[in-house]
Amino acid sequence: MSKALRIVARLRKLAIDEARHELAVRLAAEVQAAEADRSAQAAMHREHEAASVLGVEHAAIGAFALWLPRGLQARNVARDAAMRADEAVQEGRTALAAVRAAAEVVDKLLASHAADRLAEANRREQAVLDEVGQRRRVE
Repeated sequence: MSKALRIVARLRKLAIDEARHELAVRLAAEVQAAEADRSAQAAMHREHEAASVLGVEHAAIGAFALWLPRGLQARNVARDAAMRADEAVQEGRTALAAVRAAAEVVDKLLASHAADRLAEANRREQAVLDEVGQRRRVE
């Protein structure tokens, strides 16, 4: 049984490594999505400021009016991607916690089996010592 538990423990450790890697990938995607969101918001701000400074009659206002739906769409897409990336990171953290918990259970079982084996070895040793003590008393 102990050999099987050691194999399961190794598999759990591999699962932890895989979950960590997946979380790292998701964190990187979250950083990229957040940067895209910030860039889209900054573009909205720059375009709005440029149009505001130039005045109502300037041609830039017309260009801003044409650009605005695309800018809003880009900002919304970036914001949605950032939210999905954040959710994916949370799922990755939850998955990592679950595989860590499963590995801890196996580790505890291994420790329990080791303690049982040690206790049994101690009982056997004590029995031998008791037998030797009994023989000495008889002699």
